[in-house]
Amino acid sequence: MFGNNIGCEYKTAIGTGRECSRQVGIISPLTYRNMKKGTLKSGTKVRISGQYEIINRLGKPTKVERTVVAGEPLPPTPKKGQSYRLKDKTKH
Repeated sequence: MFGNNIGCEYKTAIGTGRECSRQVGIISPLTYRNMKKGTLKSGTKVRISGQYEIINRLGKPTKVERTVVAGEPLPPTPKKGQSYRLKDKTKH
């Protein structure tokens, strides 16, 4: 799915074979996984108040949660590559 030739427009130069002239629409596997799981990056303003769990870069929960109020940005994650997912909505 994410091979070397995916996402390139090719031009052929004499004697050099195929060269990638520019990359088009490449989505890394990590970004694709986060889009599929419905995760949010730190700094994103949330629409729903509640408990947001931290998700590691492989998409697994870390058992650490943060309480965030609607309209406020998510705090920074402890490690690079982590994101957030809504676990429990606040009950009013």
